[in-house]
Amino acid sequence: MQTHRTGLTLLHLLPTIILKALFIGQCFRQLAMVVLTVFLTFIISMIGYYVLIKLTPLSWVVDGYRKSWLQLPAMITGDGKRQG
Repeated sequence: MQTHRTGLTLLHLLPTIILKALFIGQCFRQLAMVVLTVFLTFIISMIGYYVLIKLTPLSWVVDGYRKSWLQLPAMITGDGKRQG
């Protein structure tokens, strides 16, 4: 199961809707709206992912503990592996 895509999907929906509404309100051409929305949504989503998920313990839920860069030391988790 690849749950990391779910987190990114959830982060891109709201910026996409807001950007499209702003661009429609400003009477942008369709091609300009699509290009700007894709580019800005990508940037906003990546920043949001790193700030809200990747660099927090929420990455355990979204990416799984084993794939997360934020892991507890082995002594605390009780892996049984010796360090040193």
